[in-house]
Amino acid sequence: MTQSADLTLGAISNLIQQKELSVTEVVNNYLDRIKQFESTLKAWVSVDEENALAKASVLDKAVRGDNNRSLLHGIPFGVKDIFWVKDSVTSAGSPIYRDFVPRQHATVVGNLLSAGAVFLGKTVTTEFATGDPPQTVNPWNPLHTPGGSSSGSAVAVSTGMCSFALGSQTSGSVLRPASYNGIVGFKPTFGLLSKFGMFSASWSMDTVGVLCRSVQDSSYAFHYMASHDQRDPSSSAKHVTLAGKDITAPDNLRPRLGVVKGMFKDASDHIAWANFESVVQKAAKNGATVIEFDPSDIFERARMAQYIIQRSEFASYQEENYNKWPHLYSPVSRSWVEHGKVFTGVDYINAQRIRSLFIEEMRSFFSQVDVLLTPSTPAAAPKDLSKTGNPLFQGLWTLSGAPAISIPSGLSDQGMPLGLQILGNWYDENQLLVIARWFEELLNLHLIPPLVVRKTNEGA
Repeated sequence: MTQSADLTLGAISNLIQQKELSVTEVVNNYLDRIKQFESTLKAWVSVDEENALAKASVLDKAVRGDNNRSLLHGIPFGVKDIFWVKDSVTSAGSPIYRDFVPRQHATVVGNLLSAGAVFLGKTVTTEFATGDPPQTVNPWNPLHTPGGSSSGSAVAVSTGMCSFALGSQTSGSVLRPASYNGIVGFKPTFGLLSKFGMFSASWSMDTVGVLCRSVQDSSYAFHYMASHDQRDPSSSAKHVTLAGKDITAPDNLRPRLGVVKGMFKDASDHIAWANFESVVQKAAKNGATVIEFDPSDIFERARMAQYIIQRSEFASYQEENYNKWPHLYSPVSRSWVEHGKVFTGVDYINAQRIRSLFIEEMRSFFSQVDVLLTPSTPAAAPKDLSKTGNPLFQGLWTLSGAPAISIPSGLSDQGMPLGLQILGNWYDENQLLVIARWFEELLNLHLIPPLVVRKTNEGA
């Protein structure tokens, strides 16, 4: 029987559509993979096996009836445990919400279910999507962090325990764990995916994202997740013309690439930067135009602005609960609240002003290039289980609200994944995804965690 757990979303969808795989077989493949790896990796908060198989049976009848079906029909996915799933405990990694059972779905979850995707379960998040270390283990090396805050989602996708998974990014919580685990992480323009039914870490920066095995898979998931939602004040209607499905990189594509140096080069270790430069050189040899940018000091000032805005908004969101149960907060979450309470209204307004100046400098870059490039992270996943890694390289772009994607770009000298971060122009997801697909085909990497390779060989 075909092992769908090792295939892309698109490949699985095609097999289901062609009736070469049943949805029940697909779901069982993933459930078997979860049973094989979960005791080691600890990526899941809960797995809803009974309901997943029940929905698979219903979807199989629809396939036999040859009804009009979406590309997500029968595709199993995981949900980061900050998104509401009706009748499923959603704790946001906090003891405060250990008994919270939503009465409705988060909008993006409901959209995926309506498209025929199969909910497998809730994946591990750091508490309130902040920076406390998760219980989840990095499948490339258990002594290295898997990243956060979408830790469980990244590890589950990397090891084939689900086809794709929901994540969220307030600083670097989708692209960083994607890079650390050798998969694709995609964060669209702020407002294109509804945040209704999602615990907030910073209302003006929180962005729904997706973790997948390929750029094409991220486009499929994005297409079905996107919708204008009046229940989310920041929701944008622009997705109607911008949420394309099929992503093809033309043979004659000659992208204009902007390499952002300055603080990004200075903060990178030599291995990460050497890998990045080799990717850029390969792109140039294949027809890309490369322009280098040394950003002004507004980038450095924007780092502090992002910190002030994020902590202030988190403290505001958590104020009522924190006043009641401060002892129930983990160390990093507690520090976020305490730091956020210190900043004044003037601090917050000044931070927003710097944010505007930073966005204007970004716009000047995009007037000259199609996308911007940096390494996804300053280094591969650190050998430090007390932290989730450095979000520096994502935080500024999340502050801007512009779309971004991380794709695998190689391995470090210790055999840990490295990533290429590609930043797009606001509301131009299609161009970003096309260029990401171009890089994906150019690099032609298929990274598989050693744990999966070992288990596969043992079962051969």
